[in-house]
Amino acid sequence: MTRRAKIVATLGPALDDREKLRAAVEAGIDVVRLNFSHGDHDTHARRLETVRELGQRLGRNVGCLADLQGPKIRLGMLPDPGIEIVTGGEVYLHPGVEELDAYESEGLPALPVVYEALADDVTPGSLMLIDDGSLRLVASRVEDGVVRARVVAGGLAKSRKGLNLPGVKVSAPCLTEKDIEDLEFANQLGADWVALSFVRTPDDIMDVRERIKALNGESPVIAKLERPEAIENLTDIIDVTDAVMVARGDLGVEIGPERVPAIQKEIIAEANAESRPVITATEMLDSMINSPRPTRAEASDVANAIFDGTDAVMLSGETAAGSYPVEAVRTMARIVEVAERSPHLIHPSPPPHSELSVSRVVAQSAVQVARDVQATAIVAFSMTGWSVQLVSKMRPEMPLVGLTPSARAHGRTALMWGTEAALVPMKDRAQELLQAAEKVLLDGNWAATGDTVVMVTGPPGSLGGTSRIWVHRVGDEIIH
Repeated sequence: MTRRAKIVATLGPALDDREKLRAAVEAGIDVVRLNFSHGDHDTHARRLETVRELGQRLGRNVGCLADLQGPKIRLGMLPDPGIEIVTGGEVYLHPGVEELDAYESEGLPALPVVYEALADDVTPGSLMLIDDGSLRLVASRVEDGVVRARVVAGGLAKSRKGLNLPGVKVSAPCLTEKDIEDLEFANQLGADWVALSFVRTPDDIMDVRERIKALNGESPVIAKLERPEAIENLTDIIDVTDAVMVARGDLGVEIGPERVPAIQKEIIAEANAESRPVITATEMLDSMINSPRPTRAEASDVANAIFDGTDAVMLSGETAAGSYPVEAVRTMARIVEVAERSPHLIHPSPPPHSELSVSRVVAQSAVQVARDVQATAIVAFSMTGWSVQLVSKMRPEMPLVGLTPSARAHGRTALMWGTEAALVPMKDRAQELLQAAEKVLLDGNWAATGDTVVMVTGPPGSLGGTSRIWVHRVGDEIIH
């Protein structure tokens, strides 16, 4: 395997053509993202079914990430092509409505906002940003449930564009009624990961985890970090979540784009220290929505995320709605491969030894042993994927092969840096585990007879945690 960091690609109309999707999977998609901000359940189910079928045909372990919309504040529907609001002028914002009977009030433009609590959350002086900050308003008066605002930077307001409230404590819950319905559907689909939008506190993560448990689900949770409150509570959030996403779009609007690069490095470093997978997302190859080539700045952005130590990089509009979805995947794969060969790549250091659990000590030691004996590969047996994740976070130079009897754990490993995976039946004895590992390594061309490999596991057939390291030469007699 030449590329270690994983590629997450958002599904959408641009990949609805089966042959394009097949080409994109072959080009390097490791995890598909179902974006519940768009599309209906039937469409998402159809797309995922096609992905799973193609993955099986191509021999690729392609995971699924269900991305909940969260309390996204948007404009309602506006007349085409939009409504012009003029710098220095004023505008009315009508909360809790999708459309207006008239888009003018007292001679001023009037805009519908689907968020019902807008007039409760903002006060005079509150900044309101539309369309990722392209339009900037300042609330001047809140009266009778309507917000009147001064236009600081004008332009064309278009239907369904996002509205951000930087510095405002938004009262909407992190998990909306729509999210609850989508969560139930994602559980029915067997999503490998669930991403929670606009996380603010650890309680948001605990809430969605309890809901997944109540559904008899087991999808791990990804905290999308895109609110200032999330950065303030970063350590506590990382402590309780299963993975994180650096969601740079809304984060950049909320805190300013100039702060995003440093915060990205901070998030990745903290996530790595706690062995949490981290995805870097938003506008990574944005120009490829309309162009077959990225800008030099975009190529540098993807490479720098790899240098920072991210586990995965994500494509959004590039593969969901762009004109060159397959080329975007190929381009990202090439950038990642070249960055990973660079002498400037510095793998993240593990946390201090005193902070490591027994499982992480074993994972770290296994990687060191593999280096010392010049192992061809590391094999990690896992019921849940956790042991595989721990070894992945220690960044082994050699291939890491995860073996699991669980289809759900198998899908999760698709997001884990440097990891390939295979399904094996439940094994209750060490001899059987070694035999299964040998077969997978030989069949997958990850090792040959006579190669030295390192194996990591807990007590065979149990959930006892990562506790054992074996050094084995492929083909040698396996003794009870």
